[in-house]
Amino acid sequence: MSVPQEALTVLHALALGLAAFAVARGCGRLVVLLRQPAVIGEVAVGLLLAPLLLRVLGEDSFARVVPDDALDWLRVLAQIGLALFLVGLVHELRSAWTGQGTRSAGWVVAGALVPPMATGLLVAAWLWTPQGDGVRGDASPAALALYLAVAFSITAVPVLARILTDRGEEATSEGRLSMTAAIVVDAVGWTLLALALVLHGADTVGAGFAVAALVLGPLASAALRRLLSADAVSGLCRRSPRAAAALVAAAAAAGGLGAEHGGLTLPLGAALVALAIPAGPWLRPVAVVGRAGLAGVPLFFVVSGVSLAESATGTTAWDLIAVAILAAVTGKIGGGYLGARLGGCSPVSALRVGILLNTRGLTEVIVLNIGFTAGIITAPVFAALTVMAVVTTVLTGPLLDAVGRYARRREEHTAGAEQHVPAPPGGRPDLAGVPAPPDRGPGPPGLPGASSTPKDTDEH
Repeated sequence: MSVPQEALTVLHALALGLAAFAVARGCGRLVVLLRQPAVIGEVAVGLLLAPLLLRVLGEDSFARVVPDDALDWLRVLAQIGLALFLVGLVHELRSAWTGQGTRSAGWVVAGALVPPMATGLLVAAWLWTPQGDGVRGDASPAALALYLAVAFSITAVPVLARILTDRGEEATSEGRLSMTAAIVVDAVGWTLLALALVLHGADTVGAGFAVAALVLGPLASAALRRLLSADAVSGLCRRSPRAAAALVAAAAAAGGLGAEHGGLTLPLGAALVALAIPAGPWLRPVAVVGRAGLAGVPLFFVVSGVSLAESATGTTAWDLIAVAILAAVTGKIGGGYLGARLGGCSPVSALRVGILLNTRGLTEVIVLNIGFTAGIITAPVFAALTVMAVVTTVLTGPLLDAVGRYARRREEHTAGAEQHVPAPPGGRPDLAGVPAPPDRGPGPPGLPGASSTPKDTDEH
């Protein structure tokens, strides 16, 4: 392809990206009016846009509108945006985790991790029954089981943080506990996801390279961290935060794309870059990079929708959708509730923690896309679990509102019962609820049953 043709292809990809971004952001703003996180609209329209266009235009017209060459560039742009976002996210999670570690948080982490992973293993076992023959795929049992355990345990930290901020609950005990647990659970999840991808390696050479990269990657990350922590480099960051942000963005793109082409995953490469960036003066440049990546995440959903449309088999696994939603809600809400109760929370607070941890959203869709691209899950499984991710996230707000209404009604009922307690005998408040002594008729003064009215005599 000549240089002018390549330039036209890049411009075509940019035009497609801008159009997809505008549609996704517009749908995101629309669902905000319905008191839902914007990411719900972005995920929905991103995943449905390409299949809808393919059905309306037909394969030939769709291929002319979205040619393969432009789609390749569109994938690169989406991957770069995702890498920038993940660098900001992982760096923020690491900073937020500093200083955390209470007994209550430990129980909540256990509840948010172990039961959901167990439900993921149950769904994997269901896929290996005759009901899952048509949608299971050819992944090994170990890789599929570990991957689904991760997929069902993930909590979307960015969406959870947005929900807490919008509701003004980020400083509450439930908000702090759920955020702490989500941070730890997602850190464990990304690590296990890398292991699942290694288990899914098709050949020994590729798996060996992945293992070597997993060993050498953290070493390179530690070396880069020492370099960025040097006084001269930190001083440069303070003097020119924009240049520092450009450096972080370049490192994120290089690390993510390098890991992708090296047989690993883009999120793993981006995470290693994020771990290499120290705090202090680097916080602001990394935050700028993360926000820039967040603006490009809708494009990632659109590219995921194109891949889903190209791989669609026409099979809709309605039974898997029902099983996935039931397992996801039971594992996260039930596990979070149990962990919070063991950590000392009241029943209402524990239920709120479980509901908050059931938020999956953006992070879950990224994990599902990684598994789908790697071939661990098939298109029907990807579609079913995406529906699960959207449904569980949409349920967060209404369920929290329902729990809040229940708690208010119970408080009002308790307060009303206290206000309507009948007056005790003699007017003493401390005898409220104590039955009056039986009437025993006249008796000596000062004894029970003595009349308080003087007896009539003939002296008058």
